[in-house]
Amino acid sequence: MPNVTLQYRAPSALDASSTTPKLALSAALGGLNQPFFQGQVRQPRLTARALTCLSRAVGERWFDAAALAEARRRMLDPIVTSGDSLLRFEGFSGCRSLYVRVDLLPGAVDVVHQSAGATNVDFNQAMRSALTHIRSQDAMSLSVDEMAFTLIHGDEALVEHKVDLPISWLRGLASIPVISSRSESVCELNGRQTLELFRQLPRTGNGRDSHWLQLGPRGARIGRVPSPDAIQLTGAKRLLVLQELLPAVKRLSISTTPERNLTLWTLHFDDLRLTLALSPEVWRGFSGEGAALDDLARESDPDLDQALLDQFESGFDAEDAAIQLNVSLPAARTSLASLASQGQLGFDHLDQRWFRRLLPAHQALIQKSNPRLAKAESWLRAGAVRVESHSPDRSRGEIQIDEKTSHHVAIDAGAGRCTCFWFGKFGLSRGPCSHILALQLATRVSQ
Repeated sequence: MPNVTLQYRAPSALDASSTTPKLALSAALGGLNQPFFQGQVRQPRLTARALTCLSRAVGERWFDAAALAEARRRMLDPIVTSGDSLLRFEGFSGCRSLYVRVDLLPGAVDVVHQSAGATNVDFNQAMRSALTHIRSQDAMSLSVDEMAFTLIHGDEALVEHKVDLPISWLRGLASIPVISSRSESVCELNGRQTLELFRQLPRTGNGRDSHWLQLGPRGARIGRVPSPDAIQLTGAKRLLVLQELLPAVKRLSISTTPERNLTLWTLHFDDLRLTLALSPEVWRGFSGEGAALDDLARESDPDLDQALLDQFESGFDAEDAAIQLNVSLPAARTSLASLASQGQLGFDHLDQRWFRRLLPAHQALIQKSNPRLAKAESWLRAGAVRVESHSPDRSRGEIQIDEKTSHHVAIDAGAGRCTCFWFGKFGLSRGPCSHILALQLATRVSQ
């Protein structure tokens, strides 16, 4: 039988002061679940500040100020993932326009026990208050099991229990890996240059103003006038959630996607890093990006999905998966997208590697978390999709919505076009529309 380490809120006690003795048994922290991570933090103050920044970012809502209080009250539940010698904390802002991740690297914690596992918990006011009071010389330990996250600070143990994961977070978790895998690093700044850049951020306004990140041989600056090579920063005010960590930062790396309107900002410390991903606008949440829908439209093999989870306990890329499991690269990518849509996988854009995030999930969540895909599948089942022509590189079709409405779809070399209003407004910037997905499902286009 394996050894199980249990921690208790207080010692059990026998009260014999009365004629009827009473035995008070203390419950174990985290219940009967064996922790998948236990360790003592080496830099308590820095780690606490990073988790505080994550908590503040998750509690913000830049799009709808009237809903800010509600967002801060309800959406403070980071996902905690152990594996690949790292401990990761992830979350989305209340408006889903910001994704944040804290990575505790191997040197950040004196590990007592670590295995693969994940949970999502609520950081309530008591936890956030405790984090703000932790000093560099304090002792700080962490314990995580499937049902709870425990912070031990001195003689105090704070426990946060598992909460339900919002469906909108699952949509965001499916999009972020695809977006991150398309990004490339464009800038590296040292600590002094990082401070200078952040001093240029807007402090006033509604957060919807457009600024531009200008890159040059001497570093980077933020301005209001675009240039051919500039990177768009709408809602740059969102970056201010990082300012508490800036005095200790070693360097900053910035990545962007080919469209140069979505950015990933990573603050690097000795054994810790914090990444913020900013959506193109504050009103544009990652939950609506639909970046994984093209892959999800291809048929996933449940056996291959499970083989992927069984084979890889540490970081890997799509090529690794295809070679190790002896499958085609498109098949591996389809399974990766399927698992990411269920919250089972994440992607680290710095290492260009997938990591396991074993949240309790199942295949049915794909439809719930991707309404466009669900709608396309319903049209396919109803016989509303007519394939006019199909070849590996070219497809044409019509989707009959009702007696009076139909939409024509064309797919060339994997890129779709549609006559619907949604495609006319967004194009492919937020993933394919439901009509393109319907034709992809009907033809099972390989990309």
